[in-house]
Amino acid sequence: MSRRPIARSPALRRLRDEGFDIEVLAGYLVVHNVPYVTEQREVKRGILFAALRLNNDVALEPEDHQCKWAGDMPCHENGATMQSLGPSSTPMTIAGHEVKWNFSHKPALTGRYTDFYEKMTKYVEKISGRSSPCPPSHRHSASTATSRNAEQSRRLPSSFLASRGSYGCRCGRIEPTKAQRSRAVGKRASISVSAASSAPNP
Repeated sequence: MSRRPIARSPALRRLRDEGFDIEVLAGYLVVHNVPYVTEQREVKRGILFAALRLNNDVALEPEDHQCKWAGDMPCHENGATMQSLGPSSTPMTIAGHEVKWNFSHKPALTGRYTDFYEKMTKYVEKISGRSSPCPPSHRHSASTATSRNAEQSRRLPSSFLASRGSYGCRCGRIEPTKAQRSRAVGKRASISVSAASSAPNP
């Protein structure tokens, strides 16, 4: 793995600085720990690959709009396959990672990605919904990620299934948004005040 392309390429450096778990490996830009929903409506994590061209260790513009995926097929919250990813089954191995799918998701307006920051964030957003990037400390090797899939997966809460966009998805964990936390705090405070006012005077 080379870190020079990440340090020297503004788009890759921006991904890294924003917390995405990335590396350059075997001619690909690799994003680890991408949360997604399976057909069984469980949350797991996969690995996203995009072919990377370099010039003096600086990333050039993406050559196409395709990505490869190591993991099960991402689905909507109801378990239906995300056909908008343009999936095709293309089993192969990239640097020890078992890749199962090729995705072809073209930007609607321009038909092309201007840089790898745009490309990878759009793909992660598409696969994960409203997600937060995973810090590098959560990186797993392909073998470790595969062996821990069953341990890391869990059933989606009904509130997430009802409105996927209302939750933030961080490293495969479903977390309430700031607005939801504020409402919860307000509700607890209201209950406390009601309880205090109804208590008998000593």
